[in-house]
Amino acid sequence: MVQSLKTEEERLALIRSLDLLKIVDLPELKRMTQLVCEIFDMPMALISIVGEDHQYFISREGFPVSSTNRSASVCDFTIRGREVLEVEDMTQDPRFADNCLVVDAPHLRFYAGAPLITSSGYAIGALCVLDHKPRKLTEQQRHQLETLATLTIDQISLLRSVGRREPVTGLPNRQQFALDLAALADIRPYDRHTLMILDVFDVHAAHLLGQARGMAPVESLIRQIGERLSKLLSDIAPLYHVGVSRFAFVLSELSSDEREAILERIRLVATRSVLVDGLEILPMCHGGITAFDASNAQDALRRAIVAMHQALDQRQPWVRYEPTRDLQLRRDYRLAADLPVAIANDQLYLMFQPRVELATRRMVGVEALLRWKHDELGEVSPGEFVPVIERTALMPQVTDWVIRQSLSQMRTWIARGMNLALSLNVSPADFRRGDLPDRLLTQLRRTGLDPSHLEIEITEGEWLERTPEVSRQLSEISQMGVRIAVDDFGAGYSNFAYLTTLPINTIKIDRSLVQGFPSAIQKGAMVRSIIGLAHDLGFHTVAEGVETEEEAVALKTLRCREAQGFIFSRPLLPRDIDRLRQVA
Repeated sequence: MVQSLKTEEERLALIRSLDLLKIVDLPELKRMTQLVCEIFDMPMALISIVGEDHQYFISREGFPVSSTNRSASVCDFTIRGREVLEVEDMTQDPRFADNCLVVDAPHLRFYAGAPLITSSGYAIGALCVLDHKPRKLTEQQRHQLETLATLTIDQISLLRSVGRREPVTGLPNRQQFALDLAALADIRPYDRHTLMILDVFDVHAAHLLGQARGMAPVESLIRQIGERLSKLLSDIAPLYHVGVSRFAFVLSELSSDEREAILERIRLVATRSVLVDGLEILPMCHGGITAFDASNAQDALRRAIVAMHQALDQRQPWVRYEPTRDLQLRRDYRLAADLPVAIANDQLYLMFQPRVELATRRMVGVEALLRWKHDELGEVSPGEFVPVIERTALMPQVTDWVIRQSLSQMRTWIARGMNLALSLNVSPADFRRGDLPDRLLTQLRRTGLDPSHLEIEITEGEWLERTPEVSRQLSEISQMGVRIAVDDFGAGYSNFAYLTTLPINTIKIDRSLVQGFPSAIQKGAMVRSIIGLAHDLGFHTVAEGVETEEEAVALKTLRCREAQGFIFSRPLLPRDIDRLRQVA
């Protein structure tokens, strides 16, 4: 990224990006200063880096201090040229006669230094040799010092590349990218730049290929794509390998049309088939784009990654960063982080929505619904926080809280003569540990409730069939006497085979089918079919989201057993359920 350095500001930015303090006194550099002393038969040698206010020595032999003010630096004069600077007697040179290093210890007399010039063309410091007495180098010695300076800068580059290059592609990695972004912001603080990051291979596909053929084909694919992209961008911008299958680069000083043309060329090059281990594989190109300047350079890569994931989700080649999506992601993260506090501080609470027997309009059960009143955010919708919790390891803890609280409430209601069924929602995440039956049984025993009062609701989906542990746990739960319902039936995934292989008792018809179904031909046909299928299989049916009398009457006519919805009651607090004996 730092390619053409012409100013002092740029030179200093390069030094900062190299982060040379991490290689101070490494053996490789120590050997160089020792060698210089031996070759020139002098007592002192330094590898000096000339910074903004100080010069510091990343290797020194025979020299008593590790840094000096830049005002005392003879190397500051060396880096202004391209050849060896030699001062035969510093006490006789008006530039240095009053220098503190000459007047006081170590009482320097002779200095010879060759500039350390990077591949980008700027001198960052010098390799110098010093003596306490006047000296004069031969032409051969001057040439030797220049050669040793070249070897030194090569060694510095090599040391800095360790840990900063991806071994698969040989490209600079994410650590180097972060340093170069910071350097770019330093060099051109008032310019706007555009950062792009793209993913070229699906992680799941990479895992499958790795399992089938080993990692060599995966690495070959990534390497080939990296070579293509490097070649395409060679005269435009450096390419960085910032993730397993992710590459990044920065475009500056280009028009919008020029940028779009480059992005389209990248898409075409990246998605061209790759021959790997005898297989022709089609890579992908899903990338994120964000503009940045010095004020937000540190956050640019993260924002580009946000946009890249949106491109992956939407199956788009390129997506620009959107602050609204970022804000939602940050809010999601905050909710996940705040959840343990919410549990400890009683921010979570339950509401219960009545289930009504359609034939009598009598309340026969309730569904426990989790709510969260955040201390700062206020009421948070379960549609927002439940999906967030499901992506964390906290879901079982939350479910246990719901089970414990709702069963305790049920025990209170039953003691008051309210013969109700309780329905609880469980998540696919609750089955991962394999102990959901034990957790339910523990709470049933604690409260002394008959398992027949309890029903758990699961959502239909592929996870029901592809996870063997689910079937076992559902069977154990059913054998305990707990009923099992399929929630949101008909909303998406439809594979009726699981209805005959899992111990299902109840089908809850999704609200999207129920609402308006009496006057909608297709919805009506689907609702009639689902209720008919449920009867044939011996399942109870519950309609969700019933909001009109017309819907309630039509469902009763179709012999749907129960319903819940706003026409009967909104979700209520426990004290309001106490007052509700019959819903009409």
